Amino acid sequence: MMRIKLFFLGLSLIALAGCMDQSYQEAKKQRTQIAADSKDGDPIVIGIPWRSADSDLFIAGVKLAVKEINQKGGVLNSPLQIIINDSESAFNKETLSTGARQDVILKIANTFATNPYLTAVIGHSSSSIALLASVVYQNNGILFLAPIARYSKLTEHNFDYIFRTISTNAETGTQLADFAAQQGYKNIAILHSRDDSSTELADTFATVLLNKYTTNIVYRRSFFDNTVDIVSLVIDLKNTQKLDAVFIASSSQLSAKIYQQIRNMGVKLPIIGGETLDTKIFLDRLMQWESAKNLPKSSVPTVFNASAPGNQQFVRQFKQEYGENVQPDYLAALGYDTVNLLAHGIQRAQSRIPVEVAVALRYMDACKGVAGKYEFKHNGDLKSKPLYFKHLVENDYAYEQVKSVAAVNEADMDTCNDIDRDHDTIPNNMDACPNTTHEEIAHGIILDGDKKGCPIDTDENGVADYKEACVDNPAAESAGLPDCPHKTETPELDKD
Repeated sequence: MMRIKLFFLGLSLIALAGCMDQSYQEAKKQRTQIAADSKDGDPIVIGIPWRSADSDLFIAGVKLAVKEINQKGGVLNSPLQIIINDSESAFNKETLSTGARQDVILKIANTFATNPYLTAVIGHSSSSIALLASVVYQNNGILFLAPIARYSKLTEHNFDYIFRTISTNAETGTQLADFAAQQGYKNIAILHSRDDSSTELADTFATVLLNKYTTNIVYRRSFFDNTVDIVSLVIDLKNTQKLDAVFIASSSQLSAKIYQQIRNMGVKLPIIGGETLDTKIFLDRLMQWESAKNLPKSSVPTVFNASAPGNQQFVRQFKQEYGENVQPDYLAALGYDTVNLLAHGIQRAQSRIPVEVAVALRYMDACKGVAGKYEFKHNGDLKSKPLYFKHLVENDYAYEQVKSVAAVNEADMDTCNDIDRDHDTIPNNMDACPNTTHEEIAHGIILDGDKKGCPIDTDENGVADYKEACVDNPAAESAGLPDCPHKTETPELDKD
């Protein structure tokens, strides 16, 4: 507990120092000026901090989105350029002190912060890392989109530049509890890591079950990831009577090890837990054990429904890019969506200036990605969106949702980053002609007024200027004579 208090004391001091240090204001001013002076073709630079690139599929999702966007001409006529820093794995080395861990993350964050051309950062592979780095980005005027940081404290300071693109532990834990009750679980065991985010998720889950339902928490154990005795943990679990299910909140690697030990020791209870279960290392073990028909099926929460009709194009494109046997998971979906969400904000703001993009994201209408709806609260949190729960059925996954959670109607919702359908740099909601052709755009469009985005038609006769033999013929119009003929209708001269 003392270590946690000291960590947040240090975080507060960093934030306070940032507010008082004039150099941060100068850094913001320089970054804003460079963005304002940028020209078409100048890359929009994005930092991607993560653990090693091959540890999961997050960076694969990021790269796919960047490739697709750039193939379509980029954003505001400029390509996206990503700078990947995949050295976060050092944060989890057991030999590092708390101070040394913080130094690892601050070094990564400051590497991005000292690049004045950087518009945004997307990434950081845990809540604790994102929380520490967020202060650096706020102080330096860098937009930060955290894709997997569920811990509530990330947005408690109401920072201008900080957003999360996944629901909080409070939202997630409530839906997990509702689903457990829906499954009829009356007696539950809870196993969780002692990091702040896992503890917060487990606390929410337990509190909702106890206060809202008649569920009993009959066994609860917490542990430090680097010292846990998994065998002893599972022995105690096996000796607990009248259990209906086991809840796990930990890293994907440790959750997979606990699951394996539970099955090795003959415990046949269903497992439920956080979204860290929705990764290859855990799902491989799930497939190995629960393909058997005599085991009750575990339920894995996810924001990404791989079987949804609207997601099939993404699944095909992902497999085409990375191999037919590589199935995108929720991390791939969040990497893909968060890049598109950033592009959506830039398009909506018609600017790459970080604070202007932040304002555009904060007040945008809801849009949909492959991982569902995106719409922000004022503090940068996502507004509520439902989880899916997937379980094995004949070696494939079936998906269901909590019945008490209102379904989201995405039919009339814009797709994130489909904000400029005809790519004329004018957002759909401001474009009087959102389906202008490439040919029409090349010959010029109206940039202001109630016909913004339409082909230039000086005499307003319904024919674009570039298609007319002459333009603006008021004398002919006042005399009641037809305007100049359409170019394609000009009669051929008599050769004689």
